Amino acid sequence: MKIVRRVFYDWRRRLVLGLFLLAGLGLAGRAVQLQYAEQEFLTAQGESRQLRTVPIPASRGMLLDRQGEPLAISTPVQSVWAEPKQLIESQDRWLELARELGLSRLKLKRMVLDRRNRKFVYLRRQVTPDLAAKITALQIPGVGLITEYRRYYPAGAVVAQLIGGTDIDDNGQEGLELAFDSRLRARPGARRVRQDRYGRVIDDLAQVRPPKHGENLRLGIDLWLQYRAYQELQAAVFKHRAQNGIAVVLDVITGEVLAMAQAPSFNPNVRRTAPSDRRRNRAVTDPYEPGSVMKPFTVLTALMTGIYDENSRFDTNRGKWKIGGRLIQDIKDFGELDLGGVLIKSSNVASARIALDLPAESLWGTLDQLGFGQLLRIGYPGETGGVLREPQHWTPVDQAALGYGYGLSATPLHIAQAYMVLGNHGVRHPISFLADPRSDGERVLPREFCDAVLRMMGKITQPGGTAWRARIPGYTVAAKTGTVQKVIDGAYSKQHHIALTAGVVPARHPRLAILVLVDSPSAGQYYGGQVAAPVFREVAREALRLLNVLPDDQEWMSRISSGGAG
Repeated sequence: MKIVRRVFYDWRRRLVLGLFLLAGLGLAGRAVQLQYAEQEFLTAQGESRQLRTVPIPASRGMLLDRQGEPLAISTPVQSVWAEPKQLIESQDRWLELARELGLSRLKLKRMVLDRRNRKFVYLRRQVTPDLAAKITALQIPGVGLITEYRRYYPAGAVVAQLIGGTDIDDNGQEGLELAFDSRLRARPGARRVRQDRYGRVIDDLAQVRPPKHGENLRLGIDLWLQYRAYQELQAAVFKHRAQNGIAVVLDVITGEVLAMAQAPSFNPNVRRTAPSDRRRNRAVTDPYEPGSVMKPFTVLTALMTGIYDENSRFDTNRGKWKIGGRLIQDIKDFGELDLGGVLIKSSNVASARIALDLPAESLWGTLDQLGFGQLLRIGYPGETGGVLREPQHWTPVDQAALGYGYGLSATPLHIAQAYMVLGNHGVRHPISFLADPRSDGERVLPREFCDAVLRMMGKITQPGGTAWRARIPGYTVAAKTGTVQKVIDGAYSKQHHIALTAGVVPARHPRLAILVLVDSPSAGQYYGGQVAAPVFREVAREALRLLNVLPDDQEWMSRISSGGAG
């Protein structure tokens, strides 16, 4: 009996040992298989779960004013991303994740399941630091943060239309952001990293591609002058209950844009809430009939052709003149005027008669040389060329109307450029938004005639002239006002006007060309001399101070030195 029991126990022990031996051999065989036969496959699987190529953020270039003050900068922010396959395995955490992201669980589910075959998906872009910290604290597998850049505009509404904006990927969409996008745009780099199951980097392996930051650009804009122009426009628009106001300041010598302001404006840092009609830069995109600010160029052409000189005299026909069924009127009977008096009193009748006496090709040629009716080719998106018809299509009424600024259209920048050429003694420089442009300029008009017109215009700002409100103590000012009837429902309206003042300062040695336009003032006053000239004066005065331009009014300086002015 004992022998049978011993045999039974020996057999059972051998069976157990055999089973352990087989299991060990199986495990060893599996280990060998995993180590050698399937090593490549398993390594690839492990690395596919841990190794990632992640972007290295790069910053879009800054836009700076001429003094180096930032107008547009990109600041780093965090965005929430996910790897759908990993996140699907953590569906029990979706509710708390959706709550932090401000989403419904159903919307989060759709975002993830619809993109389940992707390795990367944004859950929410450009979040606040507090939210980024909360997402990190959740430690949900497959959810992480990535650094991006968000555009910020420190000057806010002051430069909103001029600078424009970018989309959420920091690509230029409007304004100078779009015009200089190729130079401002950043090129993100890439690096190979190892991550844990929570998406955190545990090992930085190698840089695949270096990042390339955008170029910083210094503009010709002076931020303080831009602010003062915006401030004055805002006040004028409010005071006169106008639709909007525009101011353009150009450097006569270089062609730089020193200020280009518009009111009302908007906050570019919350662009999505801005009304669409406030977002476009009207100084470049919107053409207007310029009206009487064109009369100096009619007089200029008259001098250039030799048909008239500064001593020529004109009968204003008691302030009324009818041609081709159209009645041209002055605000009153100015009697007989010399050529300078035509500008000082802003006679429509005399200007129309002068224009009709000129060869059509000569009048058109002057306006064409000044840039009217053509794109200025400044590279600004949405730029409009305005309208200046060829002279062969003019009727006598058309030609007469051109003499006092009707029958053509131009943007505020076109008008400002024309005065810049006049102030630069007939030399035209390309308009530049960048500081310190390099250009020798091109002579397009004779110097002696430009200087003669400037002398005449200097009297317009004296008592009795339409632009006396544009006077600046200590400086000579050559300015011209304009009051244009707007076209409403296909006809010129007597209730809707555009008020303008354009000119150069100082008149003796011009440095600045300035244009101010106020659209549809409706508080009673609507003449350019009443509405736009005071804005011109304040903007010009501030610009002269910032550029350290010395006073040139000799009569004023002699009164100061003798104690005659208080």
